[in-house]
Amino acid sequence: TKKETGTRQTGIAVTKMGAMTLLALTALLSVATASATTTKVNITTITTEESPLYYIFLQKFPLGLTPFYHTEILVCPQNSFTPSDAQYLNEQISSSTNFIQIEKKWWRARNATCIELGYGGASCSDVCCGVPHTEKQRNYHFNAYQSMISGARVYKKELFLYGTGTFDGDAAYEYACPTSERGKCWSHWTGSDYNAVINNCNTFTSTVLSCVYGLSQEKPDLGVSDLVTVKCDCSPDGLARGGRDLPVLEEDGEFLRKVAK
Repeated sequence: TKKETGTRQTGIAVTKMGAMTLLALTALLSVATASATTTKVNITTITTEESPLYYIFLQKFPLGLTPFYHTEILVCPQNSFTPSDAQYLNEQISSSTNFIQIEKKWWRARNATCIELGYGGASCSDVCCGVPHTEKQRNYHFNAYQSMISGARVYKKELFLYGTGTFDGDAAYEYACPTSERGKCWSHWTGSDYNAVINNCNTFTSTVLSCVYGLSQEKPDLGVSDLVTVKCDCSPDGLARGGRDLPVLEEDGEFLRKVAK
């Protein structure tokens, strides 16, 4: 049975939390550090006859024994799957909105090579130093129980298909991590930019999904782990037009005061 979910929990519950509860939330989410650290839209296929195709997945992990979650993006070439598997994935996309969950028994039996994109806190200040992009991330096995952070419960991994794109994970990394001349893609994604509430791993996956690939940034029941809606255009077309980040939240302190009320 296909499981589909596209309803994003709001921050209503958070607005009822006291300041002490918010501090506890921040402390718990801070375990999401790098090991090395809504608008509803239809699911999108970005492709041309001449272009190779890449499937865009989101993987979701619980953080320890808390009610909070870590997410990452997997970018997998279509040619890493058999033709019948590719047909299955295309059918999932055509029959869903925003995203669709892929059953564990299906993805555990496939060993495609993908690129993993994820963000976490670290003691560094270079652009995207909180987004590891080594050979380990660039040769991620589709069926692996593996995360780029140390606090994730990897054996509870869930996988969701969002759509397709015409460029690979290396290109997506470059678009999410522009040079200083091109500004930033929502955040500079340095290790020190990490904030457990307003600039966390789920903010990064929203940015890659929406601003880089033009897909939905709706998430599968992340609750208070995912409070920020990003608004930017870091895609190749967007950068050609001069499009960059359009931040909704400028002051961390102001936002924290609002959600603590």
